[in-house]
Amino acid sequence: MDARVIEKDGLYLIENRVFKIEITDQSNITHWSIKPKNSEIIEKVSFEDKINNKNLTPQHSWTTSTSITFDFETDFGMLKKVYSINNIALIMDIYLISHKETEVEYATNLNIKHDAIDLFMVGHNEFDIKKQQTTEANDLLLIKKNLDIYLGFIFKEKAILTMNPDNCLEFSFKTKVKLLTNDMFMISYTSSLV
Repeated sequence: MDARVIEKDGLYLIENRVFKIEITDQSNITHWSIKPKNSEIIEKVSFEDKINNKNLTPQHSWTTSTSITFDFETDFGMLKKVYSINNIALIMDIYLISHKETEVEYATNLNIKHDAIDLFMVGHNEFDIKKQQTTEANDLLLIKKNLDIYLGFIFKEKAILTMNPDNCLEFSFKTKVKLLTNDMFMISYTSSLV
């Protein structure tokens, strides 16, 4: 099956050979399954958008056959969030567009089901949630050994990964950015099976 986006009843379905993902009209992922393994990986709403710890709500959205775009108005300008899909990967691009000089922190989250993942790797090292709860990373690998699932994330810019101590499988991705007047900065996350 080729990659595709379908819009129905206020929900978007993104699907390719390996992923089936549902996205709300608020730009959040509610379901993410790995099709070859028949495995759901998220437990609750994920990829909620925050600027400086404030939740954002999109004002506009539109789709193409392989992408969904959400526009958010912010106090510094605009945030544009684009989910796009190809045959094997999900790409999420975040564009921060400023009308004035500002410093912002963009954050989103990923809520993994407790039984979906056995091991987290950052670079070549295991992310030990008992010893550390925050680290900087260029990539993240989620592993479920008995199902032979290796789900990788690559970050265009170094991300700060934080584990919620109350829920050891909730990751927060943060990126701090300094923008000039009429500036733009792109944050990009790519996810695929490896």
